[in-house]
Amino acid sequence: MRAPTSQDNLWVAAGDGQLDRVKELIEGGMDVNSHDQFGYTAMHAAVSYNQTEIVKYLLDKGADVNVEDFDKDTPLFVAETVEMAQILLDRGADPKKVNEDGFTPALTAFQEGWKEVAEYLANITKEVLPTEDLEDISLAHVQHDNNDEDYDPEVANKMQEIINRIEEQGGEFANEEELREMVTKLLLEELRKTKIDLSVLLKKIEKLGEGTYGIVYKAQNRETNEVVALKRIRLDNEEEGVPCTAIREISLLKELKHPNILRLYDVLHTEKKLTLIFEYLDSDLKKFLDSYGGDIDVLTLKQLMYQLLKGIAFCHAHRVLHRDLKPQNLLINKKGELKLGDFGLARAYGIPVRSYSHEVVTLWYRAPDVLMGSRQYSTSIDLWSAGCIFAEMASGRPLFPGNSISDQLQRIFKVLGTPTEETWPKVSQLPEYKRDFEIFPRIPLETLLPKLDSLGIDLLKRLLEYPPEKRITASDALQHPYFDELRKKEQTIENNGHIKETR
Repeated sequence: MRAPTSQDNLWVAAGDGQLDRVKELIEGGMDVNSHDQFGYTAMHAAVSYNQTEIVKYLLDKGADVNVEDFDKDTPLFVAETVEMAQILLDRGADPKKVNEDGFTPALTAFQEGWKEVAEYLANITKEVLPTEDLEDISLAHVQHDNNDEDYDPEVANKMQEIINRIEEQGGEFANEEELREMVTKLLLEELRKTKIDLSVLLKKIEKLGEGTYGIVYKAQNRETNEVVALKRIRLDNEEEGVPCTAIREISLLKELKHPNILRLYDVLHTEKKLTLIFEYLDSDLKKFLDSYGGDIDVLTLKQLMYQLLKGIAFCHAHRVLHRDLKPQNLLINKKGELKLGDFGLARAYGIPVRSYSHEVVTLWYRAPDVLMGSRQYSTSIDLWSAGCIFAEMASGRPLFPGNSISDQLQRIFKVLGTPTEETWPKVSQLPEYKRDFEIFPRIPLETLLPKLDSLGIDLLKRLLEYPPEKRITASDALQHPYFDELRKKEQTIENNGHIKETR
């Protein structure tokens, strides 16, 4: 992994909505148009995450509205809303720009599933949008439409051979759809005998969202009808090759086989993209909590937390830090099985602990030592996140929903008390520690989380210890008396801590 730079901080701050931090960096002399190693700029980050105020600020400070990344994409290519597209166009964005793949912003928006943006831009440029998904298997492969990032010469040639064979045998079809079905059927038979990219077997159903470094789709195996999740990573820079985050996720998940960790089925690597095929789960913890109005019963809470700690304990036993635990990254199926997902920021750790970037983990679940600039951390970072998630499940709302690093720290201090050298030895030596932190007393957690009994409160306190070395480990947390009932059940029947079926 490359060493963190000040530009990384600007990019992260812009995407994370930290306007004060962005202003601090720009006014401190940072080039508003500077790229990181992968060609990204603060504008790309702010537009991609729909940070309207930051986009306007960057433009006012001289940001180039048509700045390109290494794939020749300008910020307009990553605008997901019409409002954002309008802001960029008003400032001179070029709607007819063509990127390295031969796509315009309108065509890119169509491909990504941002239909309102695609139609809005196409109306301006007078483009005619396709009538079907460019990346779905179709006769575009046969017609050598190599602007399609799924275009594969071997697949195209194989399909053409099949069509020629059908024509030689006098095959007749009522329409293109009927022909496509026959070609697909015969192609699957051919692919079983070859090493051609098997992503052609998978039909995308819908876009699920964007992860750390790629777009995630729900897809179906055309042959078996099995539903899977695809994480598609575009290889923007040929010299850089596969992104380090992708390599990391692949290498770690191949080793992490556990009922509470998302299973990686396969990896498909072509010249222009990398596709990871995962098991598909119906929901995530955030959606699950929302479906119950944030009010889940105590047993369900306990079972979910038990599964979360099992997954974390397995990671840590294999010397892996997840580093980005949050409800959106905890997947749940209809059987109530919880699994850790999105290992894009995860990494193996060793002894002694190396110095890591502190720009990791979503702000609300970030440990205070990391917030104050510590780069010497280990498994404790994941246990703090687990504690925040535990409290959120118990109350139905985030425990520390900060909107900036300073606000995040203040929210933590208001609940747990402002740390001192007595409560947290050497805290004043952390890089971002401030001697003028406002002093707050500690609030009893029982008053905030009445759903937790005394054992649950004790476990939460151990997870939210200020000194990282004092935080309970995942393996010890699993042995906490709070889970006595579940451990006894495990000794009598085989289960993975499943909860009742979700709605």
